[in-house]
Amino acid sequence: MNQLESIYNDWLYLSGQVTTWFSVIPVLVGFLIIRKLNGVQRVFLVCILTKLILNICLELFVWSANNHYEFWEPVLTRFHIEDTNFSNTFFYLHAYLFFGYYYYLLLDRPQWLKILVISLVIFQLINFTWIEGSKEIGNWGISVKNSFMIIISGYYLWFLSNNPPQISINKVPYFWIAVSLFILGLISYFHVFIFNQLYTENFILFCKARIGKNIIEIITQFFFIYAFYLSRYNRYLNC
Repeated sequence: MNQLESIYNDWLYLSGQVTTWFSVIPVLVGFLIIRKLNGVQRVFLVCILTKLILNICLELFVWSANNHYEFWEPVLTRFHIEDTNFSNTFFYLHAYLFFGYYYYLLLDRPQWLKILVISLVIFQLINFTWIEGSKEIGNWGISVKNSFMIIISGYYLWFLSNNPPQISINKVPYFWIAVSLFILGLISYFHVFIFNQLYTENFILFCKARIGKNIIEIITQFFFIYAFYLSRYNRYLNC
């Protein structure tokens, strides 16, 4: 890695740290106004809180493994852990179980979504155990997870447009949440199909693309904050 690549790598690492800590803000805002949130909005608050906890735990593990390698060496060696790919399954299951439940409540508990979530959880456990495992990012696990987030968020946006509430759609908290989750799922596809290729062919461009992705993720955090702010219109919503 030359000097310029090292600089971009440092900026990429910094942008990742900033993105993680920016995700704290909507959680804090949600808890500050939790009495104004309805049941579905509180479930979404739990969704982003648990995802934040997963990210922080992963950051702490990386920090601890780097600074106290002697302590972790037996564990890392025993389970052949060389990077953080082993944690991917936790995030995939979180998406299915937590965000799946959020949309399950939002869409008035459709049976098909319940069956879909259970099927995806079983798929990911099989994928982790016998197919892709935990040694590399792979394509199946992350592609299915991203497809789920894009399709279910897109479906809700379609549902909302066909069942308009008493107020403007842009005043509906769930609209901004669905838009954010749709965008997050969409840009995550670049991680699979574009970023991995850039990593080997053009590391600087890879860093620029990842930094751009992190900036978009930060913007979606402000969408979440705005969605919590719109809880003031809950009296006009059915859920």
